[in-house]
Amino acid sequence: MREVKVNKEKCPADHWCVGIKACPEKAISQEDKDKYPVVDCYRCIKCNICIELCPYGAIERKHVF
Repeated sequence: MREVKVNKEKCPADHWCVGIKACPEKAISQEDKDKYPVVDCYRCIKCNICIELCPYGAIERKHVF
């Protein structure tokens, strides 16, 4: 199965994630602009909007066992 995840090696975590407002299911949250965004795998419909909008390429589909 593939899930949408935030790659912390690519995300600078010093900004508000653009995916928060773009996500139609409100599956992305972020406690503070200095924290990493989190994708709720139960709400995510894998529409790829956040992946396409992330300027850092930090939101990716990852294979999860």
